[in-house]
Amino acid sequence: MNQCDLFIGIYAWRYGHIPAGSDISITAQEYQHAQTLGKPCLCYFVDEDFPWPPKLVEHGIPVEKLAALKAAISREHVRASFREPQQLENNILRDISNWLAENKPELERKR
Repeated sequence: MNQCDLFIGIYAWRYGHIPAGSDISITAQEYQHAQTLGKPCLCYFVDEDFPWPPKLVEHGIPVEKLAALKAAISREHVRASFREPQQLENNILRDISNWLAENKPELERKR
C-alpha cells in the first residue's frame, strides 16, 4: 500500500478477521494504514436495505466494530452505496476516472 496512489474499500456485513494480538480486523488495519499514509480513499458500502445472505452476516461484537468503522469512514470520506456487483463496478469506474482526471498532473510528475 505504501506505493499505491489510491485506496479502495468495499464494506458489507463482515468486520473481518482479527489477527492474534490485535484489537482490529485486517480490513480496519488496511483502512487505518491508508489514513496514516494520507492516501485518498474511495469507499463503498452495501446498501443497508439490500437483502444479504444471513450466513455472510457477522453477529455480536464484530457488528459493533463494523458499525464504528463505517461511521468513521462516513465522517472522513464521501462514500457510495451499492446494491449489486454491476452498480459497485460502475461506481468504482466512475470514481477512479474522476480521481484520475483531477490528479493527472500530479501523477505525471511522479513518473
